[in-house]
Amino acid sequence: MRAIVLETFGGLDSLVYRDIPEPEPVVGQVVIEIKAFGLNHAEMHMRRGEWAEAAQVIGIECVGLVKSCPGGEFPIGAKVAAPDRPAIAYVGDGAWGMSLQETLTCVRENIPVVAVVFNNGQWGAEKKNQIDFYADRYVGTNLKNPSFAGIAKAMGAEGITVGHPGEVGDALKQAVANNKPTILELMVTQELGDPFRRDALKKPKRLLDKYKDFTVA
Repeated sequence: MRAIVLETFGGLDSLVYRDIPEPEPVVGQVVIEIKAFGLNHAEMHMRRGEWAEAAQVIGIECVGLVKSCPGGEFPIGAKVAAPDRPAIAYVGDGAWGMSLQETLTCVRENIPVVAVVFNNGQWGAEKKNQIDFYADRYVGTNLKNPSFAGIAKAMGAEGITVGHPGEVGDALKQAVANNKPTILELMVTQELGDPFRRDALKKPKRLLDKYKDFTVA
């Protein structure tokens, strides 16, 4: 198959086209057949501290179709494929703000998926980077959320809000037993753990003098 490989930072001439073997995913991996892609000019620079002035192209954002997903990790499709098994998605509040419209799809098509949304009012992974590397200078990571359970109800789904750890088990059992799309909103603290993402920051390498004073020792 033909693939575009980013081997280094740079402009369009840094894109390398290469023939590679057809991927064979295992459980926990997914192969997506790309239908279109665009060039991301900013995000990876911001994550690594290598700002947009330093390079023209630093990432690719793609859209496509799921070609293979051995573990059935996509909850809506997994529920359609195996309707007798519970399908539960676990997602943070920031990401859910970009995905909650799928609730309406589930309502329209009568797909009883459960989404457990952790509402801590922040983009936690990104905020931890800003604590560790940017001296608690928060940019775009504090969130003022609506009631996600309330939005679910407005869409015709079930919505459950949980505010105590001891209530989680029974609430999840009820969400599965509803046999209709259900959003289980967990109100959690803002305590942050260690970075867990593969693209979590390392110490920034400042390429421009004007940014050197912003590096946390």
